[in-house]
Amino acid sequence: MILSWQGHWVEFFPHPDLDPKDSWFSACIRAPEIDALYAKWSALDWGHTPGGFPNIGAPMELGGDAPRMFTIGDPDGSLWRVLEMGQPSQP
Repeated sequence: MILSWQGHWVEFFPHPDLDPKDSWFSACIRAPEIDALYAKWSALDWGHTPGGFPNIGAPMELGGDAPRMFTIGDPDGSLWRVLEMGQPSQP
């Protein structure tokens, strides 16, 4: 699976021998604003069943100093956190 948006690409590679429920891998995507990414990616046909893989979770607020985020569970069970980091500061 390859996700692309405004010149950015993330590639996912299959691991057919991996049971997604046994995966412990995770990664973060940091973006200035997550609503456009969520709208674009949640409109895709993820081909999942509830509670299965792949999946995408709605944006959430964790409170405190934690950034807003949404999650993606890829076909191999890897957890992707998409974190809203605000606009980058200008030098």
